[in-house]
Amino acid sequence: MIGWVSASLLLLVSVATTFSNWRKGLLFCLVVGILQDPVRKLLPGQPVATQMLVLVSFFLVGAGILAAGQRIQVRRIYGGHLRLTNAGSFLLLVVVLQCIHTMVRYGNPMLAGLGVITYFAPLAAATVGWMYARNPQDIFRFMKVYLWIAIPVCLTVYLSYWYPGRWDLLKEIGEFVGNRLIIFDVGTVMYSYSGLLRVGEVAAWHAAMCCIFLFLLANRSASFMPKLVAGILFVALLGVIILTGRRKMLVALLMFLGIYMFLIAAFWKGRRRLGFGSLLAGLFFAGLIWTQFPEISISPHFQRGATVFGDASARIDTSNDLFRSAIFRAGILGKGAGVSAQGSQYFGGGTRIVGGSAEAGAGKLYVELGLAGFIAIIWLVIQMGQHFRQMLRSLQKSSIRDTTVYAGILAAVLANAFTFFAATQLFGDMFIQLMLGIMVGMSLSASKLLEYERRKAAMSARLKDAPASA
Repeated sequence: MIGWVSASLLLLVSVATTFSNWRKGLLFCLVVGILQDPVRKLLPGQPVATQMLVLVSFFLVGAGILAAGQRIQVRRIYGGHLRLTNAGSFLLLVVVLQCIHTMVRYGNPMLAGLGVITYFAPLAAATVGWMYARNPQDIFRFMKVYLWIAIPVCLTVYLSYWYPGRWDLLKEIGEFVGNRLIIFDVGTVMYSYSGLLRVGEVAAWHAAMCCIFLFLLANRSASFMPKLVAGILFVALLGVIILTGRRKMLVALLMFLGIYMFLIAAFWKGRRRLGFGSLLAGLFFAGLIWTQFPEISISPHFQRGATVFGDASARIDTSNDLFRSAIFRAGILGKGAGVSAQGSQYFGGGTRIVGGSAEAGAGKLYVELGLAGFIAIIWLVIQMGQHFRQMLRSLQKSSIRDTTVYAGILAAVLANAFTFFAATQLFGDMFIQLMLGIMVGMSLSASKLLEYERRKAAMSARLKDAPASA
């Protein structure tokens, strides 16, 4: 009963918020996306359909945009670049054809529907994210709302570790049917802890994103105290990732830092206030906490986390093997969009069709979209890279404040993209797909600021020339 009431309240508040102000409705989507996991645990049978609550909330945002009289134009997020528009249009055409392929080949509308959702929901999210972010302050507001709801939920992973099996809300979804995730590594057996979130892998992703957003917000602040608080929370969230046992998010964090520092050095040069002092302070306080609670022993999890970089080459080799397997299994045409999507196993898809080929990102894309789709993705990535390079150069020369946040959001997206090519299961989560789509749109929204600045400069020049010509 509590679960149904909670789910209904989330949707009712989402409706009320969205139609009064769609921007606030988008922010409330973050609340729905995080809280839908504990709501699922409260419902009898823990239905998978609960994970669609955030999708319903997001579509309400789209309805709110239309109700406000605004037009949703996907092409505008490309900034008018013809080659980028052509690359995106070609990929969309391939996806549509592959959705039809799935429907015709398997006669299963559910698999085809999963294909539509998997590829078009992130695109819709990118469009809405582009419309939402009018300036850097909007992006910072988005990050703050996410942190306020996500950090407390992520920290409940410690409760799962300290009080295992005591409360249903702190169990992984698999534990409800006796399938608790067990990790065999470093010569021992470990459990993955998830807190209020449904599985440890999702908890690790949110903890990593919180670390990234904390870093970007602390880097913006000029005072010491926000950096100190951010550093303490950063280290606490690193502990969350370690307790989940999902090591790849540690790699994602390191990749984010490397990409971000590269972008700052390449485009902003001397403006590199990276806030390492806050992280050092956080490490000090984290060490103090662990020494005060010596009975807490999580050394197996630490040992597993420490092996992540040594095992990276093996993971790359596995991804390459899976890609070759995808080519062999799918041929030139591919198997059809949606056949390896999360949840496809309930409708005749999944390993029955693609085997293990879709466990790595390149294999998943190839096995669903075929050779044409893979070429379309490569073309789009190249054009996106050129577009971002031009945009970042323009931002560095502009007079707009806090422009480095666009580099931070882009670095976060790229870190997730590299993680996707190593393992795809996590990115089947609808909330994570929407989050990443929104972030892509936000990173592209800098083009609006640049266009506004160009128009403003042109107007100022005309005003200065007007008296002279008169």
